[in-house]
Amino acid sequence: ISVNAHGGQFRKLPQETGRIARIVANNISPEIELIEITEAKKGLNLASMSFLRKDLEKAEKYLTSTDEIWMNSEIKNYAPQQNAVFFENKDYFPRFNWSVSPGWRQHVGGPDGFYLYQLFASIKSSYAIKPGLLLSSQLGLDIFNNFDKLKFVAESQLPRVRSNIKEYLQEGENGLYRLQLDYMTNLSENFYARLSAGLFEIMYGGLSAEILYRQLDSRWTFGIDVNQLKQRAFDVRFDFLDYEVTTGHFTTYYD
Repeated sequence: ISVNAHGGQFRKLPQETGRIARIVANNISPEIELIEITEAKKGLNLASMSFLRKDLEKAEKYLTSTDEIWMNSEIKNYAPQQNAVFFENKDYFPRFNWSVSPGWRQHVGGPDGFYLYQLFASIKSSYAIKPGLLLSSQLGLDIFNNFDKLKFVAESQLPRVRSNIKEYLQEGENGLYRLQLDYMTNLSENFYARLSAGLFEIMYGGLSAEILYRQLDSRWTFGIDVNQLKQRAFDVRFDFLDYEVTTGHFTTYYD
């Protein structure tokens, strides 16, 4: 039997996996011998861990050790099993979460003041529509800032990519800092994909796509992304300015 675990109350994955495995073992028919648990994050299936049911039952009666369970267990990249019996929690999706916390923005080293800052209330929300499809947002409400001290305007004939920061900090003290829709999926055993649309940050919104290569037993991960972006209006709401650009990046991670 295969079970997808979409995150739980335990910080440590082995503890979470052990609890799930014992619950499953106590609620399945006797002929099922192998239990596979797949860790899922934001709808992406990541590592799969498989256990022999008999080892878990022995452990419950203190007839075996964790080392013996480990000897008969396997951790691997997620790959669907052809003959597996799948259990789906119909109540998990759609799923809504929200939070309110203090937020902090800063501007360091400018000619109008070495350290300028803002304290704001950050209201975040996420709506998991279905596995891999997530709508998330962040709303900022100003509590205190000293961005009114910003006076400097950079003189340049080049397009203003980031140099309008003064206008964004002053006019966008209350605003919709982020509103984006993400779709993430497993392309194959080692390849993952993401498609995004919306308002990505206070200055830019648009469309984005990424492909990520990740091997379970490797410390290295590689990705490539392409983005079609347009500059947002200074009040950080739904309007846009004329400037737009296409960007692309190659990324690498080492853990």
